[in-house]
Amino acid sequence: MPAVAQNKLTFTISDGLKDSTMTAYVENGLTIPQIIALVQALAPLIDTVIKGVLKRVSLNTDIDVGGLGKTAADSTADVEEKATLLFANAEGGEYRMNIPTWDESFNATGSDAVDTADADVVALITLMEDGISTDHFRAYNDSANPLLTELTFQRGYELFVPR
Repeated sequence: MPAVAQNKLTFTISDGLKDSTMTAYVENGLTIPQIIALVQALAPLIDTVIKGVLKRVSLNTDIDVGGLGKTAADSTADVEEKATLLFANAEGGEYRMNIPTWDESFNATGSDAVDTADADVVALITLMEDGISTDHFRAYNDSANPLLTELTFQRGYELFVPR
């Protein structure tokens, strides 16, 4: 079953002390330039009818991934068991990917290190570094948005949080 996407715009509006959001769903099938044009037309209208400040608009795409993976969590799944993959980017920055409910069977035997020789782990790392065809992942937290280039650190671990 193919993944189905639903696009929505989230408008962040501030009263000077706090932020609040409003959501507008966008017709599926619009291109990014069409969505940008829609935001450019809508933002001034929103600005006119509010007392606060329109701080930003983000585009969110919710993708139904049903049928692409598990339908239920394993009974031993724990969101505090994570793996961290740290990738360098083309300009010397980094991108940290934390993966919750990490399956520790993908750690090297007797270690908290991720087994980077495991075929499934290699496939994940390769996709993050090389993308699909010419579509690549980017270091989203870097304003220059450079390409990820290589895995520089990895660890599978459990967070222990006092309750």
